[in-house]
Amino acid sequence: MRAFVTITVGQLASLIGSRLTAFAFSLWALERLGSVTSFSLIAICAAVPGLLLGPWLGALVDRWGGERALAVGTAGAAATATATLLLARGDALAISTVCLLAAWSSLWFSLRWTALVALAAARVPLEHQGRASGLVQLGSGGAHVLAPILAGALLPRAGIAGVALIEIAGHAIALATLVAVGRVRAPRPAQETGAGLSMRDAWRFIATHAGLQALMILAAVINMVVGAVEVLVPPFVMSFSSTAGVGRVLSAAGVGVIVGSVAVATFGVPARRVRFVLAITLVQSLALSLVLLPPSEAIVAVAATAFMLGFPAIDASVQAIWMSKVPVALQGRVHGLRRISSWCGLLLGYLVAAPLADHVFVPLFSVRQGTAILLSAIAIAFAVVSTLLCCLPPLRSVERDLADAAPSLP
Repeated sequence: MRAFVTITVGQLASLIGSRLTAFAFSLWALERLGSVTSFSLIAICAAVPGLLLGPWLGALVDRWGGERALAVGTAGAAATATATLLLARGDALAISTVCLLAAWSSLWFSLRWTALVALAAARVPLEHQGRASGLVQLGSGGAHVLAPILAGALLPRAGIAGVALIEIAGHAIALATLVAVGRVRAPRPAQETGAGLSMRDAWRFIATHAGLQALMILAAVINMVVGAVEVLVPPFVMSFSSTAGVGRVLSAAGVGVIVGSVAVATFGVPARRVRFVLAITLVQSLALSLVLLPPSEAIVAVAATAFMLGFPAIDASVQAIWMSKVPVALQGRVHGLRRISSWCGLLLGYLVAAPLADHVFVPLFSVRQGTAILLSAIAIAFAVVSTLLCCLPPLRSVERDLADAAPSLP
């Protein structure tokens, strides 16, 4: 466990560096071109390639082993950051090159995160996998929360070149921790004949276990709610506050993510993880319903903090189930497939919530009342659907009925 903690701390510096540069790219485009479209285009380039190619990157992780995949991903990210530094110093950055750099960074990010999950499953004893999942979530969640804050502060002072230099330093720290711990060669999966066969093996494993299918659906539902909340909360706060108020509420939500991640990494999650996930979703639904109270920035900040505080524990619990039940030889590919499912849920939340607000609830009421009613309806639906899914026999008993896959401890 100590070696995994050391590697994860190094990867936290690397992942934050990558996200820092990716978000700085978006701000650079917004500042240079004054176009929200270019801001969104770079954000898409920084996320979509790694997501779509996630299962194939997972196949590489399964073939190489977690340590080697981390080393390759970190070295590749460092090379991309070095190219960014050279182009920025030569004043040769353009929207096309920035999109290309962001896409490459997305691939390296996805490879490292998948490798970190597979490494936790392979090297951490079963009794500590809840804490290991919390550490992985701390790395990912910390990167997503801290990167926009740091990019906004550093870009005006250091420019893209300075941000890229900081990213390179983060990758150097990550590579140093890998060298310090030493790479242990993971067992090579048997009968690997190609990426297509690898994907079929991963799909077949999920398809033959109804409990894991239900768990994947639950994760997609949770992410759909997150997407809807991310779309609806800013206009709701703006209806009675200001852009500064929106920033304060989002900062409070970010604090909730960080605090929750640190708590899970420190204390782990309970043994009855499905019940734990259900309990958290019910508390989150209650927190979300606070928007029905008289409008107040403080109330929304408390609701946002409580809502986001539970997600690291949910992610760690779900992650721990997958880590303990999926064979080590399939961890990378299965992780890539379920990540696509979760992101589809997030995208569906974006696509559904905005039209419902604009064309149904706001015209019937007002921006504040309509958005509040829609958020409370989402809270009720979240509680009901989560309860129904967690009470399904396959999911309720997945931890008992599905045998643990032993980690390949060195």
